[in-house]
Amino acid sequence: MVYLCTYSECKKRLSSKYNLKRHIECCHKKLRRFECNVCYKKFSSAQNLKEHMFLHEEAQQAKLSLPENYVPERDICIPKLTDLVFYSIDPEIRPLIKVIRFYPYSPVTVTKI
Repeated sequence: MVYLCTYSECKKRLSSKYNLKRHIECCHKKLRRFECNVCYKKFSSAQNLKEHMFLHEEAQQAKLSLPENYVPERDICIPKLTDLVFYSIDPEIRPLIKVIRFYPYSPVTVTKI
């Protein structure tokens, strides 16, 4: 027996009432009943959650395999915002090159007492 989805825009045909119910819950009602207890991401099926949990297990194994005093071979270079603005090719950002200093607040004058 074939079960048709009751939503007018959907022409999905399923082989069981259970599959039809699951299809409507996850595709049309957007229900996500299964939640990861590590990152709190939600999934529509227990199988999807189970597959997702392998990602956390692999990450944990990779973390455990590093020695305690592990230091990366090279430093991670994080560019300064001024360098990003100066070397940007984005036409919306390029005019900001002319701005040498930006003060979000007016400079405070300090007087000696």
